[in-house]
Amino acid sequence: MVMFAVGALTLLSTLATPAHAGAWVHDPGKVFAQVGYGWTVAANRFDETGTLQPSTSEVYVGEAMGPLFEASRFNGSEISGYAEIGLPAGFEVYGSLPGRFVSSRWRWSRGDNPDVVLRNSGMGDAMGGFRFGKKFGSQAVSLSAAVRGPLYDNHPEVLNTEAGNMDFYDDRVPLGEGVIDYEMIAAVGSGLSFGWAQIETGVRLRNRGYSTALPGRAQLGIRAGEPLAFMVETEWLATLSDGTAPSFYLDEYDRGPMVIDRAQYIKQGLGLMWQPAAASEGPFSGTGINTKAFFVPWGMRTSQAFTATAGIFWEN
Repeated sequence: MVMFAVGALTLLSTLATPAHAGAWVHDPGKVFAQVGYGWTVAANRFDETGTLQPSTSEVYVGEAMGPLFEASRFNGSEISGYAEIGLPAGFEVYGSLPGRFVSSRWRWSRGDNPDVVLRNSGMGDAMGGFRFGKKFGSQAVSLSAAVRGPLYDNHPEVLNTEAGNMDFYDDRVPLGEGVIDYEMIAAVGSGLSFGWAQIETGVRLRNRGYSTALPGRAQLGIRAGEPLAFMVETEWLATLSDGTAPSFYLDEYDRGPMVIDRAQYIKQGLGLMWQPAAASEGPFSGTGINTKAFFVPWGMRTSQAFTATAGIFWEN
């Protein structure tokens, strides 16, 4: 029952680490490190026209399976480590390593049968890159390059979704899209009297010939006293497509995982950063808490997901 595994794939790109690179590059020897947790939930998806429909719609699961289910819900959790390390000459390296726990619950439309709950857990997509930046007073510019790749196996045999498998109760939810991403991001930031503002955009290439994507993010930070700051963010993902791709692809079994191509979305988010010991001495100097909440109000070939993240960070 390949469709049940497909139902989770549009969510996997929304699972994200609480930390995110920005326009300001760290000085040599300076470190930012964070351990975070993220939680994502969704029950509806945007089709290829941007119309919001339940995950059990026949558009996604087919005419034969659609009437069998009343509702479906995806839950994903991610525990991640993230770090940035300043190097000489305006460079820094950064990277993340996540572990994922994902599940998909399907409720039957008739009868008293228990819900079908599909699960999977393991490592997610590791990411590593470097950034070069310059500071001009309170202004900053940077250019980064990174690669992201899977630490899991999404082949149909591993997920129990291979041809001939008719027992969807033993299907496993994919841990990711299973592709390798290469991206270059340019960022500009400015310190303001009340906080900061930054914007970044770039290009993301995927292996296996899938559509080129144009990710971006804009953030406004507002300081509320010395230890507390609030953040407003907008993230987006556009693709260089003609709009004719189907809502999902059932990949050829000799190519590996199933991948949702040409997903596009806008994510709106609010955040809070609290760093009470930023200027103090001692073992807890430089520690703080970073929390964010995101919602997807619009998209194509992706889910209307809600994501909440929280992280404990340290910087010297």
